[in-house]
Amino acid sequence: MEANLKSTLFLVSTLALAACQTQSVSLEEAKQITAKFAGQSFTPPPKNISDITAILDQQEIIDKTGFRANLARARATKPADMDTADFTQFYIDRRDARLSVGLTLDALADSRLAVKYLRQSRGIDARDRSKVEYVNASIEGSVGDISKAIKYFEKTVDEDPNYFIAVARLAELYAETGNIEGALRFKDKLEKLGIGISLRRRVTERAKASFKQRFAALNAQLAQMQGKLQEAEKFQRQAIAAEAPLREESSSRRISSEYMGQYRLAMNLIKQGRLLEAEAVAREALLNSLGTYGKAHITTAAVAAGLAKVVLAQGRFGEAKELLSRSLAMYESLGLPKSGRARGQAEYAFGRVLALTGDWAGATRQFDQLKAAMNNNQALFSRWASTDNSYSLALVKSGRAGEALLLLRQMTARDAKSLGTKHIFTARNKAVLGMALSATDNKQEALSAFRQAMPILLAKSRQADSEISSKAAESIQTNFVLDAYISLLASVRGTQLEKKAGINAAAEAFRVADIARSRSVQGALAASGARAAAGNKALAGLIRKEQDAQKQVTALFGLLANVLSRERSQQDPASVKALRTRIDNLRLARSALAEEINSRFPEYAELVNPKPATIKRVQASMKSGEAMIATYVTDEATYVWSVPKSGDVSFHAAPLGRSRIGAVVAELRTSLDPHATKLGDIPAFNIRVSNRLYNALLAPVKAGWKSATSLLIVADGALGQLPFSVLVTENRPLGAESKSLFSNYKSVPWLARSHAVTVLPSVGSLTSLRSLPAARKGRRPFFGVGDPFFNQAQANEAATARPVQTAGLKSRGAFNVRGVPVSLRAAPVNTGKGSFGIDKLPRLPDTRDEVMSIAKAVNADLNRDVLVGARALEETIKSADLSGYKVIAFATHGLVPGELDGLMQPALALSGPGIGNGKEDGLLTMDEILGLRLDADWVVLSACNTASGNGAGAEAFSGLGRAFFYAG
Repeated sequence: MEANLKSTLFLVSTLALAACQTQSVSLEEAKQITAKFAGQSFTPPPKNISDITAILDQQEIIDKTGFRANLARARATKPADMDTADFTQFYIDRRDARLSVGLTLDALADSRLAVKYLRQSRGIDARDRSKVEYVNASIEGSVGDISKAIKYFEKTVDEDPNYFIAVARLAELYAETGNIEGALRFKDKLEKLGIGISLRRRVTERAKASFKQRFAALNAQLAQMQGKLQEAEKFQRQAIAAEAPLREESSSRRISSEYMGQYRLAMNLIKQGRLLEAEAVAREALLNSLGTYGKAHITTAAVAAGLAKVVLAQGRFGEAKELLSRSLAMYESLGLPKSGRARGQAEYAFGRVLALTGDWAGATRQFDQLKAAMNNNQALFSRWASTDNSYSLALVKSGRAGEALLLLRQMTARDAKSLGTKHIFTARNKAVLGMALSATDNKQEALSAFRQAMPILLAKSRQADSEISSKAAESIQTNFVLDAYISLLASVRGTQLEKKAGINAAAEAFRVADIARSRSVQGALAASGARAAAGNKALAGLIRKEQDAQKQVTALFGLLANVLSRERSQQDPASVKALRTRIDNLRLARSALAEEINSRFPEYAELVNPKPATIKRVQASMKSGEAMIATYVTDEATYVWSVPKSGDVSFHAAPLGRSRIGAVVAELRTSLDPHATKLGDIPAFNIRVSNRLYNALLAPVKAGWKSATSLLIVADGALGQLPFSVLVTENRPLGAESKSLFSNYKSVPWLARSHAVTVLPSVGSLTSLRSLPAARKGRRPFFGVGDPFFNQAQANEAATARPVQTAGLKSRGAFNVRGVPVSLRAAPVNTGKGSFGIDKLPRLPDTRDEVMSIAKAVNADLNRDVLVGARALEETIKSADLSGYKVIAFATHGLVPGELDGLMQPALALSGPGIGNGKEDGLLTMDEILGLRLDADWVVLSACNTASGNGAGAEAFSGLGRAFFYAG
């Protein structure tokens, strides 16, 4: 490692594979596992959904509510001999049946016919007529002509100003059309009506509760639409609480409404970024629906799809696919067609997940089948496809780019006109258009489309225009786009098109690749920066206002997109204009706040929105004798840049995709990370494969690094798990072993023999390191943490254990080292387990000796500077001044997302809750590490999994390593 680099990360990784195990729990047990809220206390949900899927698989399809009977009534045909006078009642009955099973479009058709025949009939009671027309207006407002619904309810309110349900519906409908001022006006009117209702003696408690629920739900809807998420959450919880007392023996629709209210709460929590709480709420809704309805009900299928949306937001695509599969199986068992809104949404979501997991053929087939099934509702399918580009992306990736072009041109033209050319939606579709153009060999127009989209797509300031609920999916889709852009740049390098475009293709690809590698950790840095700013009242206040404006802009853009996706006759131009004005004012305010933050707090601004890493900046930061080698891995190829201190950059595209690179790295790590019990069992290092990897990646760009003596490596994907020092530069067979073990490796031409190798977490980190001031004097030599107790039994065991006596190795005489046992650190065996908390982790007693030995070697204070056992507490580390140490070491379990219940970031495991004075959860997560303040020369992570990726969307270097790097 280079001593001239300010901070160096040394990662020792022991990866363990555990045998798969399965568990199942009953419905009641699952309800006990489900998280509970009590003020701020929160118990995270299990680490996966195996408990839910087990229940879904165990339950039989039992029709508890007569759903199939309603479905049969929904499919009834009008008798040929029916008298005209009975037409109205027939359509009313079939309308209600269709509503109960979710066939809303069919119900609308029946509702319109019922109104038609009702108006032709004589002698109909006025109240009956009003009831039929009210239901018709409600359905029109949901899936039909919203302008007709508004006119009806306006007339109703004129005739009866105290009809609070009509007032509430008007407020909701105005909000749907983007007329926020009108919605707020009727909301205020409803509030005044509520005061009167609460004072009337003759009003029943049920009526009062019904009003309370309706008013809270309306407030939640309006606050959500305006991006006031915490306010919306408060009202949504009130609506759910008010719903329960309204249940009666025949109020199955009320129960369904309560569960859907929980779904809406979960969606709100997702937008706030509180994904674990969202999962807890969605789990509760599904378990309650299963208990009430069983699997044979549309509500259960809908909330199962809702839970899938929550885990999708967490990046758990495989589990989302499982849940959606079961949701679709429920819809299929009920006999509901794909053309229905609820099932259609789940079908589209399933296609989206297939696309996110790279199953392009499956995704395209799923979308094609859904499109054909919705032939009577193509407008709705087009609306889904135009607001989410998964369908067009799947067409491009499955070899049907020509078909995607027409759709994408329409989408980008519409978005540019309605949302603006600088909106994130416009940029995202423009980038996919670039993919389609590139795939059809229209490289010039493709390059133009990409170059228009990239500044907006990658700028931090534009990310606010997107919703948190889809961040994980958007990250994957953005990676697809970035991969395609880099591939296009590689293909035009050295051509006339590159000159005509006036770009340096290698330099542009280099910049884009570093952004792609650093996107997830940069998001964590931004979040951590906001938390760190809490100690500065002026900065924290500005950040809070800027973030509030961001959320409101996001919500209002979403509302505008929904309004503009309706037919022109359903749009109110005045409301659209007012909505645009509100958005523009908020964006101006947010820009002003951002400029103030940049001006007054430049260090914070650089942390959350750093300057792009360019080749010129890298060369200016490097020292004589250095060269940088950066890699970027896609599905089809691995791109390699070799940047010398001065001179031309070498750029190469190796035909090794992500899966092949992963396999090669896994092969080379079998001897570096052996699962052997004795030294003699360690497998031989694969010299041939190492040399082939060197020839594929480094040899083609040797012109850029051959004159250097020190290589700065920025690795991507699985390459981040491989020390480049072990690449073999010549194809020499491994010689025979002499008397000493491993002696035949002495003559191997490792890259380490010719070059010093330093690994950097990102290209930009070099500039950051080289601009740091000198370390302060008087730092202590060492701070170490090891052997945490994860439960009380481990603490008790440690208190009574006797020291283990070990025999030292003889320094003289013959000694057979081949039989010396290899001590493997215990790794958690949690694969396949539905619930796994920190208390289940195995203790690592050898790590105590490890940190103690280092501390003694550098004369550290063992009491002050070493935290082991019950003293290895999260709160102690977070409150300590670690900036006063030269070397910091953590010897414990390194965990990746999904290994423990509620774990969504890489983390180091410390002593668990209840140990000593432990009040925290015992997990030092990536964003908590980012909040530490370090000034260390070395941070040593001796932990399982520190070299592994971060789960879905993993970046090259360990998330833990990156966090400690930036904390310094």
